[in-house]
Amino acid sequence: MEKEEGLSLLLVSCDKYMDIVSVFEQSAVKYWPGCPFKKYLLTESRDCRAEGDANAVTPRFFDEVLMAGRGKSWSDCLLYAVRQIPTRHVLVMLDDFILSAPVDGGKIDAAFRVVQDKRAGIFKLSDRDSRGAAVQSGEGISFSEIGRDEPYRVSVNPPAIWDSLYIESLLDGHSVSAWDFEREGTVWSRDLSQSVWRLSGESLFSFFDPTGDGSVGRGRLVRGFREFCGREGFVLETDRADMTWKDGAKKAVKGFIYRLNPALIFRIQQWLFERREKS
Repeated sequence: MEKEEGLSLLLVSCDKYMDIVSVFEQSAVKYWPGCPFKKYLLTESRDCRAEGDANAVTPRFFDEVLMAGRGKSWSDCLLYAVRQIPTRHVLVMLDDFILSAPVDGGKIDAAFRVVQDKRAGIFKLSDRDSRGAAVQSGEGISFSEIGRDEPYRVSVNPPAIWDSLYIESLLDGHSVSAWDFEREGTVWSRDLSQSVWRLSGESLFSFFDPTGDGSVGRGRLVRGFREFCGREGFVLETDRADMTWKDGAKKAVKGFIYRLNPALIFRIQQWLFERREKS
């Protein structure tokens, strides 16, 4: 498909997360009602929208639902979606990051203009991974380039504007999970010419995100998420269990270790991945 200029929004999900997508949709209707982009939901199967399904999504926020089909890898589903979307650039978001404050659309427009000016492959709309790189200012925002040797140069969190052709180049000949996409994609990106950038000094989205990893962990609801939904007036219909205190403590410790030295963690994960591939 020949791509047209413009930006679309893609929420990446799967059948088993339709309960969480329903909450994301409610949060988007509340906090981003004027989203000007065409909005796509990526999942696997039409079964998740079957009549009478308690977790079926009524697309009040999304304009179109893309069904990639069951049994495909995370990256295969992503690749399917970007090939269906007509715009060259796509704002990619994850389903369990639930909005908790209004979105500043003007700054997203400014970030998109930077993407076009820099011909960037990725522009991350948060500074959560910033390592003090040189900052440029313009268009009402500050931003910095992510070096080719930085860990998690490619990642699925935070939300980012992607060049869809860059995604296709990254995934050419590969089929991986979301986690391996971050690790392996970072390595693959070093061979691609397009630059990768991040917002500096702020994040363009506010989420319910006390752990830094969304509202679900290991299939369970992060502690406090039910109460958050109640305060916000979001209907949560789910059979998921809540994380225990022990689960939450383990998650917090892992997050703390990662923040201490993400480069070391990345090298260890990459070493483990390579050993697994060779075995």
